Amino acid sequence: MRSAAFSPDGTLIVTASEDQTVRIWNAETGKPVSTPWQLGKIVYSAAFSPDGRHIVTAVGDRTARVFDAASGVTESVLEGHNGDVFWAEFSPDGERIVTASEDETARVWHRPTLDAFAAACASLGTNTDLSDLARRYGLTELTPICGSHAPDKIDLAKLRN
Repeated sequence: MRSAAFSPDGTLIVTASEDQTVRIWNAETGKPVSTPWQLGKIVYSAAFSPDGRHIVTAVGDRTARVFDAASGVTESVLEGHNGDVFWAEFSPDGERIVTASEDETARVWHRPTLDAFAAACASLGTNTDLSDLARRYGLTELTPICGSHAPDKIDLAKLRN
């Protein structure tokens, strides 16, 4: 185990581990509340956002990652360090993230906004074969939404005018 942190309301604990996982535990019973999230590299630290809805991790692949705390879906990956990221934490207002790395730098990041399609595709994986849906509904063609077929992002500012 590399780190442990309480959720803001004190009901949950998030842990980061050398076994390449993040786990969420019930703080009262000590029992897991979800399956472990496999990150593929050592996880040095994990912390909740101030509202408890997100978790940021420091990972041995030179990244920090932000997850939805309830679903475990990756919301964003912060890349730019030249060494493993050893620590990541949210600012008190939840709008920024600070990271510290073995490259002897600390960085402050503005928390990225969630790209809903990227999050959906991340949870679906790379299997975008929709032939079974096409057969079920009698459609002749369906185009996958992930990868290079993702829809264009909508500029909400233009819609408001």
